[in-house]
Amino acid sequence: MLLIWLTAIVAAAIVLVLVGFLIATGIALTQTRREVAGIADALERVATETAPLDDKIARVDAAMGQLAERTSGLGPAVTAAFER
Repeated sequence: MLLIWLTAIVAAAIVLVLVGFLIATGIALTQTRREVAGIADALERVATETAPLDDKIARVDAAMGQLAERTSGLGPAVTAAFER
């Protein structure tokens, strides 16, 4: 009879430990979901705020390409500065 009680107590302790781990895992997953949602919101803001720069970056890139072509005869140090 004592063995049955000890087995029940050990089983209950194991179940309580598993429940604790499950609760801790649930809390960690909830916090992670909130953090990932915050990151996603920030990335959407970045995409929205930088969208107007697309055509300007293309124009700057084209101008830099033209400048690199025009200065290619000035020497390797000047040319290397435009290739970065």
